Amino acid sequence: MKKKILIVEDDYGDRFVLERRLKKDNYDVIIAETVNDAINIIEKEHFDLAIIDIRLPEKKDMKGERDMEGGYRVAEKLKGKNIPFIFTTVYDSEEGVKRGMDLGAKDFFIKPFSTIALVDRIREVLHA
Repeated sequence: MKKKILIVEDDYGDRFVLERRLKKDNYDVIIAETVNDAINIIEKEHFDLAIIDIRLPEKKDMKGERDMEGGYRVAEKLKGKNIPFIFTTVYDSEEGVKRGMDLGAKDFFIKPFSTIALVDRIREVLHA
């Protein structure tokens, strides 16, 4: 049975590249573009792993207004569900990485990153 991955990413280009790469590697993919979309999916659907961008809009009509905390709030909703997640972000800050790891992230990728490296890490996490 195929593993299903939730991509929480508001940037179309990043989302497109990730989705294409994951499908090429035989994963099913669910997409969320906002914090609210992600929370709805977390509450209603089953998936095996999440890739979460840190800066996300709260809802669709806020596209230009990204929340610096959005991805962390999505990760909080995964607590207790035993679903691993990996953060992605353009911001390379030690505090951000520490906070993400404290929330339970399996890894933290700084953009731009190799999608091949990310898929390798996903395989490791899902087969651990």
